[in-house]
Amino acid sequence: MNDAIVMEESPVNMSEIIDLKSRIKVKRGLFTRDWVDVKVYEFTPLHCVIKTDEIFDIQAPIPLSFQLLLDVNDIVIEELIGRVVKKRKDCSCFHYYIDIKSGKHATDTAILSKINKIAAIVKKKQALNSKLNSVAQKDL
Repeated sequence: MNDAIVMEESPVNMSEIIDLKSRIKVKRGLFTRDWVDVKVYEFTPLHCVIKTDEIFDIQAPIPLSFQLLLDVNDIVIEELIGRVVKKRKDCSCFHYYIDIKSGKHATDTAILSKINKIAAIVKKKQALNSKLNSVAQKDL
């Protein structure tokens, strides 16, 4: 396990993306795998940052699913394979920087379209929240 590769940004500076639900598939036994809920702290068309108490090695493949909760229709990605690029220990959990741009889904236009839609909506929501927080700070 290569623990030398860690994230530059401190997890303290990141906040959870509340509307984006994510799960990872974890091997529990010889023939069993379970989906485990994880928190998402960053999501772009290229990568995501998740937090979990599960342990993965650098370069390990991770099956992920995403669901962006919207008022009308949720955007759902049933399963894609990401690869751990970096990790950072945070108390009893780890923040994992996961490459989601490669893998067998890299040529699947339907999945790539959903990844891009989720990333765009998350970016807009974060910008709006930042603007609202800035206005609220000025009013104090």
